[in-house]
Amino acid sequence: MTMRPMRTIIPMLLAVALAGCARQQLANADKARDRMAFAKAASLYEKALARLDDREAALNAAHAYRMLNRTDRAAHWYAQADGMSPLQGEDALAHGRMLLAENRVSEAASFLERVLIDHPEDPIVREIGFAIADRD
Repeated sequence: MTMRPMRTIIPMLLAVALAGCARQQLANADKARDRMAFAKAASLYEKALARLDDREAALNAAHAYRMLNRTDRAAHWYAQADGMSPLQGEDALAHGRMLLAENRVSEAASFLERVLIDHPEDPIVREIGFAIADRD
């Protein structure tokens, strides 16, 4: 038996094992989130996201950090999810709010505009839009 097949099999097995480990971390993070253990959930989501490119997990990490009032980390994970597929509705609104909390007003305005286009009669979005306009 030559060493060549072993050199290709070992990296493939390692990749499969790491992906399985990341999926287990996601499952544990979901359980922690369901128990409202947001700090544990956020940590597990971050560990899994180091190995996976998963939009739902990025949104879940952002939500967990939002519940912990860690606006910087929440904004980071909302941005990651937005990079995978544009945020809409409640997620875009939450991202805009996190950016406002970080005093990143011009970035927040673009997300809030998305929500306002889809929901022009939403009083919360309109009030936030007026507040941003007053800041300028």
